[in-house]
This record gives sequence, structure tokens and C-alpha cells, in this order.
Amino acid sequence: MSNKQIKIRDVAMAAGVSESTVSRVLSGNKRISEKTRQKVMKIVDEMGYRPNAIATSLARNRSNSIGIVIPDSDNEFYSTTFFQEALRGISTVVSDNGYDVLISSGRPDEVTALKELVARCKVDGVILMRSHIKDQSIRFLHESKFPFVLIGTSVEYDDVYSVDNDNFGAAFELTKHILGQNRRNIAFIGGGSNFVYTMERLRGYEKCIESNGAELRKEYVRLDIDTVRKAYEAMSELLQLKRRPDAVIITDDTVCAGIMDSIRQNKLNIPDDIAVASFNDSLYNRLSIPPITSISVNSIELGRKAAETICRILSGDSVDIKNIRVDFRLLARDSTILNRLP
Repeated sequence: MSNKQIKIRDVAMAAGVSESTVSRVLSGNKRISEKTRQKVMKIVDEMGYRPNAIATSLARNRSNSIGIVIPDSDNEFYSTTFFQEALRGISTVVSDNGYDVLISSGRPDEVTALKELVARCKVDGVILMRSHIKDQSIRFLHESKFPFVLIGTSVEYDDVYSVDNDNFGAAFELTKHILGQNRRNIAFIGGGSNFVYTMERLRGYEKCIESNGAELRKEYVRLDIDTVRKAYEAMSELLQLKRRPDAVIITDDTVCAGIMDSIRQNKLNIPDDIAVASFNDSLYNRLSIPPITSISVNSIELGRKAAETICRILSGDSVDIKNIRVDFRLLARDSTILNRLP
């Protein structure tokens, strides 16, 4: 049965409830029990029922809201400055365009939350804050033809509106900077291997190592390091290798504290014994002793560009560039530079 043929009565019959109950579930009526809500939403998902969210929203004079989803499992959203600053950029632009930001939380995963937002017509459009490999959120929104913009890069679809940095180029430049400080044994500690930006930064690091005649060593790479504790353990393992790294690149500065603690516990000096560099240029990087070399991804501008794009889409204006690139900056500091002049 195609999506166009499915009616609300089909969902009601399959779920064994009335059409009014289905309507109440889709509208977010709090009087509906969680058990009934889950049963109905399961049928909605299985049957592929999609009310025309855009038309319904227009009939209601629009929701005037842009949706952002924070899954329960995503503690990183609250801890990293990237998301906080990107949200600042988003909020400023959508407010100037007469929209509010609706942050959806409390659902176990992003796709579940998105399906409910779309089915209930809670938002006019969505901004996805990052991209996964084989991203189910992108797939759902793309197939639903629901307006959205991605902060990140879609691997599966080339027609998705997106805003991103050149993560490959940023990691290449950062690695080249460290090689220029006469370091040849550079380790790489990355976040989730299911994130597109992690793998792009890994590619940039590997390409730079190979292009400059240094040895690419598999034992120097650690992925899926997403907590301070895991970072501490990963760094400690690297420091026990027979050929100890003389530098380390970290793809997310939320775990830098674990790296620094491990180095100091091993009574090593930064940068004399080991250079440290990271991404996102948080306050921690700037105030650390020594201050940490970092790539600034310009999070606020990423948020602003994503918000400008979704507002243009919703207003019916043409968007000339589907894949917008925001410049990054390499901020060289004392954590990588030997013999800096006073």
C-alpha cells in the first residue's frame, strides 16, 4: 500500500483504536496513555502513514517553529561547546525570521523523535545537528520530503541541503602543522566511528602523514573515544607503546582533559615530550596550561548558515548552493610549538 493510499482510518483499524484516538496521538494529546501512544506510533511507522505535514501546517497558519532533536542518549550535546555555539547561531537567525526553536528531548533516539515531530506537525522544518554514516534520520526526512538542513555532510544523498566545514582539509592542515614541529609519530584519538566528521578527519590525518613521508601506524589510531575516562585510557595505552607517540590529535576537545591527565600522570611534558592538538577551540583549550592548539570550526557561523538556509526553504526562496562550506581556522598555541620566542 503506497503512502498516498493510507488513511487515518487504516491506522486506526490496524491499531484497534478509534480514528479520534489516532488523531489525539498525532497531536500530542497528553491524556493518551504511553502504551496507546507507542502502539499507534508503531503502526504509523510500519504502514508509512504520513499526514501532509507542510499542508497541515499551512492550514494552521504554520507552527512557526524549527525543530532540533536531542536524544536521551546524547549527553555530548550538553557538554560540548560546538552544539551550544551552533544553537546560538541558529536561535539568532530563526528569531529574526519569525520562528522559534523547538528542542525535542526525552525520546531514546533521533529518528523516533523526528517521526513524532513530523506526524504531529509540531515544526515547519528541522535542522539536524550532525550526520552519521548510513544516517536513518536523513533517510526518513529525505523520503518524507520534509524540509530540513543538515549541519554535516550526507554520505548517501547528494541533494540534501547541508552546511559543513572541510573536515578532511582541517585535519590535513593540523597534521601538517605538527609535522612542521619536527614530530613524526603522531597519534589520532577520534570520536564515534559512525560520525561522518570523525572519519573525514581521520582521512585527512592519514593523507597528510602519507604525503609527507612519515610512517602511518595503525596502533596510533583510537576511535569511539567519547568520554574523558575513555580518552585517559586510550592515551595511557598509547604511551605504553614501544615507539611512544610524540604528538596526538584529538577530534573533539570535550575529552581533552583525559588526554592531559594521562600525559601528566606519566610525568611527561607538553609540548617537549608530546604535542597535543584538538578541534572546536573550547574555553578549556584556551585556558589550559599550556593552551592547546586547535581547529576552530566556527560553530556559530555553521548554525547561522543552517538557519538561514531552512528559513529560505520555508519561505519559498531559491537556495543557490545546496552544500555550504564554512571556513575553519588553525589556532597554533603552546601545546604544539617548541622553542617559542618570548
